Amino acid sequence: MAKRRQTDRDRLRIMSKGVWKATVGGRRLKNLRTDRGFHRLVALMRLANQIRFVNLAALQNDLTDSPPDRRQLNQSYFFALALVFEGWELTKRLGQHYRDRDSFKNGLGAMLKDPGIKAFVANALRRVRNSAMFHPDEDEVGRCLAEVNNETEVVMSGVKEWAGTTYYELADMLLYATLVGPCSSQVEFMTKYRAAMDTSKKILGRFLRAADVLIVDVLEESRPKFESIKLLHVPEKGGTAMERALRRMKRLP
Repeated sequence: MAKRRQTDRDRLRIMSKGVWKATVGGRRLKNLRTDRGFHRLVALMRLANQIRFVNLAALQNDLTDSPPDRRQLNQSYFFALALVFEGWELTKRLGQHYRDRDSFKNGLGAMLKDPGIKAFVANALRRVRNSAMFHPDEDEVGRCLAEVNNETEVVMSGVKEWAGTTYYELADMLLYATLVGPCSSQVEFMTKYRAAMDTSKKILGRFLRAADVLIVDVLEESRPKFESIKLLHVPEKGGTAMERALRRMKRLP
């Protein structure tokens, strides 16, 4: 007697129970191994993992104004921006395989066509990725320092003598100057800063959602099998780290 095929209701029921996994095997997995489009989709999965990893670096902290929490929040934000730039060309290549799918056209494809996003990626995110996050550039640091006109700057901060809480504040504050680009006045900086923050927040959320939609759409064709996973270690009182992080997400600006 043939096994009953899993339905969407079955999958939702399994997912609602807690920890779960989805597997693909047999002939379907064999076909995916030689599928160039799927190779690029897996690269997108890896990129989504990386962005969520840096996001949780902030969300698993207490989101206070303490030095380590501000360090985690700033580094998470700028690393995520750099990763979006890193995946931009990959997104274009994914279009070679999935451009006719609504899951691509209405998500990543729409972002690729948005002139505002394209300009922001080509300029602001390129600077962040190339001159600050992946390749700290002393020349860019010098340019940003030349624009600083405050009488004093916080260079570093921390909590007691705990090395893990040390925050080199000046280094991160200059990241915002890299994000917005050269400015001739504080007024110009603030105008560009507000625009950059607004655009970047939209891009970060939109990119991840679009990636998820495309990945799930493609994987559904391989009919993955959903199963519950029993954890070997019970979370401590107060919920798992992920549950605490999701609660803290609501406190982000």
